Amino acid sequence: RGAKANVPLVVGLPQTRALLAADIRIVDRRENGKVVAFSLTGTGVQNQGVRMFPTSGDDRTSYLSALDKERIWTQAIQHMLTNLFAGMRENFNWFPG
Repeated sequence: RGAKANVPLVVGLPQTRALLAADIRIVDRRENGKVVAFSLTGTGVQNQGVRMFPTSGDDRTSYLSALDKERIWTQAIQHMLTNLFAGMRENFNWFPG
């Protein structure tokens, strides 16, 4: 849990961010074992509005509900999968898209 810009003792903008990262290697047996390797990342973000008179940049007083946390992680996974499919479209002729 952290904050974006913070004007000390006046205004804070709390934000929760989920980050996923994975290294992927795909071996294409159709094209004589062509190997494609790349790194993927996915990010999910939830802003919590404006917080007046924050005590620090590390805001642990505003916690998310289980549904909000699940939505942020789902957003990060969808972002990662979008990047995976784009990478596969660029490297494999047989991949639809």
